[in-house]
Amino acid sequence: MNLRPMLTVNSLLVLGMTAISAWAWNQVPDGAQIPVHWNVEGDIDRFASKAEALVFFPALMLLITAMMWALPRFDPRRANLEASGKFWNAATILIVLLLAYLHVLITMGALGQP
Repeated sequence: MNLRPMLTVNSLLVLGMTAISAWAWNQVPDGAQIPVHWNVEGDIDRFASKAEALVFFPALMLLITAMMWALPRFDPRRANLEASGKFWNAATILIVLLLAYLHVLITMGALGQP
């Protein structure tokens, strides 16, 4: 299965999110409590430290990309997975893209942007 498209796009997304975190790092105060989770009514129900908020999503995106790259090698029915390689790539890219979007929103919130 050709996983190069997924690896290329996700690597660029991880690098971009890491760059955003690095850029925002000095602008966010050290003791800041950054909202990272909201309930269904839109109320904040979880805060995180600066380190957790700015490092978690890029690290999670890297972990998901590595996991989705490695999992096909352990699948006993690999032939079935080979047939859905385009879907595998697209699903993995979309998951990481969603996390990147959330990371941008959380970083904007940490910087005081609505």
